[in-house]
Amino acid sequence: MKPAIIPKPKLPAIVKRLFEKPFSLLKINGQTPASKISDDEKAIELSIALPGFDRKEINVRVENQCLVIHAEKQNKGESNEKHWIRREFSYQKFYRAYHLPDYADEEKIHAELKNGILTIVVGKKAEAMATKKTIPIK
Repeated sequence: MKPAIIPKPKLPAIVKRLFEKPFSLLKINGQTPASKISDDEKAIELSIALPGFDRKEINVRVENQCLVIHAEKQNKGESNEKHWIRREFSYQKFYRAYHLPDYADEEKIHAELKNGILTIVVGKKAEAMATKKTIPIK
C-alpha cells in the first residue's frame, strides 16, 4: 500500500533535490526528526517528534492542498543577574510540507502536542470512505 501523504514534487524533482540538498527541509540542528504516517479507513495520522518545542512555537496550516508544519524556537539564555560568567543560546527550526490526497477533508484536521510528539489527524471525506472495491483476480 502506498503512503496516503506524499511530498508534493514529482519524482524527477525529488531525485534532483536529493542530490542538491538531501533532507534540507527535514532537519532540526542537523538531525532528522522521527516521524510516522498511518492511514486507516477514517483518517490519516501523522506524528513528528519535536521535543523541547512549545505549542506556541509550532504552526500547522493548510496551503494549496498541502499540510505545512513549521516550528521555530530561540533560547536567548537571558539572565537577570548583574554579573554573568556564561550565557548560552540556541536556535532550532523545522519546516515540512506534505501534499494532501484528494480524499483528505481540510475541514477535519486536528493537531495535538503531547510529551514532545506532534500528532496531526486528517479526516477523510465521506465519499472517500465509502469507495472501497475489491478487485477479483482471474
